[in-house]
Amino acid sequence: MEVAKKIFFGSNNEYFKLEVLALPGMFHATIMFLFHCTSSNHGYSIIIELMVKDVISLMWRRKQKLDIDVPFLNFVAIDIILQLSEDVLFSNLKPKEAKKEVKSDECPTLLDHCPSILETMIKDCWKFNPKDRPTFLEICKLLRCTKYLFMTSCSSLIILPNGLNNVTSLTTFDLSQCSSLTLLPNELDNFTYLINLETSGWSSFILSLHKLGNLTSLTTLDMKRCSSLTSLPNELGNIISLITLNIEGCSSLTSLSNKLTNLTSLIILNISECSNLISLPKELGNLTSLTILDMSGCSNLTSLPNELGNLTSLTTLDMNRCSYLISLPSELGNLVSLTILNISECSSLTSLQNELCNLTSLITFDMNRCSSLTSLSNKLSNFISLTTLNISECSSLISFLNALSNFTSLTTLDISGCSFLISLPNELDNLTSLITLNIERCSSLTSLPNELCNLTSFTILNISQYLSLPSLPHELGNITSLTSLNMLKLEILAK
Repeated sequence: MEVAKKIFFGSNNEYFKLEVLALPGMFHATIMFLFHCTSSNHGYSIIIELMVKDVISLMWRRKQKLDIDVPFLNFVAIDIILQLSEDVLFSNLKPKEAKKEVKSDECPTLLDHCPSILETMIKDCWKFNPKDRPTFLEICKLLRCTKYLFMTSCSSLIILPNGLNNVTSLTTFDLSQCSSLTLLPNELDNFTYLINLETSGWSSFILSLHKLGNLTSLTTLDMKRCSSLTSLPNELGNIISLITLNIEGCSSLTSLSNKLTNLTSLIILNISECSNLISLPKELGNLTSLTILDMSGCSNLTSLPNELGNLTSLTTLDMNRCSYLISLPSELGNLVSLTILNISECSSLTSLQNELCNLTSLITFDMNRCSSLTSLSNKLSNFISLTTLNISECSSLISFLNALSNFTSLTTLDISGCSFLISLPNELDNLTSLITLNIERCSSLTSLPNELCNLTSFTILNISQYLSLPSLPHELGNITSLTSLNMLKLEILAK
């Protein structure tokens, strides 16, 4: 077996010590094996396995392409190899036993459902003699029928290897958390069957994003948390088969391409946590197949285009933490299919448009921490399908008026922390399906309506941390369905 000698110059070379400490723990056939180390007056040296056409070739390619003197420290290479060999080490064997197993062609047991072609290739890669192992190009040729390629969390990977153009049948390519990668493969155009592409967590993007426009079979594109992404290419509009687009957490993104209007098959659009996004294109209203739109955490949005009212297939609209949003367009009342609406922590909203009363399919409405909201419109009583209503921490809310009167399907009502709310409507007894009522920390409330005791489905009541409530209605004892009553810190009642 051929070996390599690595020399470390100097009488006290720290890299030699680090490498000698690291290499003895590598006992898999695909990892460099340390045979011997020695020292002299001039330096140190180690005798290791010769990696034929692998690490050395990669180092030279990196030096040539990146025009650098030192491609990477050996520990980075080992880190990459360790990630590729994760979960196939002989973790239960001692070093000598593991080496003996590898030399006798004994390898870890593969999963039962592993395809035979992959099983053969993996076992070839485990062969003790490096010359008996396939090269990367040979592996790519064997993987012509491969549909899934996962290279996740390869944080030290800078350049993708050549030969990916041979994997033409690829349907899923996951490069998430490869934070040092900046370029998509040149062979991207050859992936004509690719339907899922994930590049989430890339910290730098200097790639030609226009290449994405050639992936005409793509249905899912995930680019979340690509912190340096400032804009989306117009060519993205060519992917007319796209169903899911996720650009969550792209904090440098300031605008969306108008060409997104071509994505007529798009069902899910996630632009949450794009904190520098200042506006949405009106063309977004042309995405008539859209069912889920998540723009939570887009804290610099001040308004929404009226054309959002054209998204009549929309079932979920999340605007949580759009703290600069001043008002909602009245056209949102056209979203007749909407079942979930979240405007929590929209702290600049002062009122809700009457047109929202048309959302008769709404099941969940979350207005938590809309601290500038002072009242609820009576017309909201048209929410006859509503089961969950959260208006907690709406600290400026003074009254409900009769907005709750027709909420006969409501099961959960949370109004905790509405510190300026002075009364609850008598119409509470119309909430015949109510199970949970949370009114803790409503410090301005002076009484509870007697009608509360007519709720026969009532099981959970939280009225803790009141400061002004002098008494409870006697009829409260008639609620036989009640299983949980929280009256923590009702100091005034105790007097």
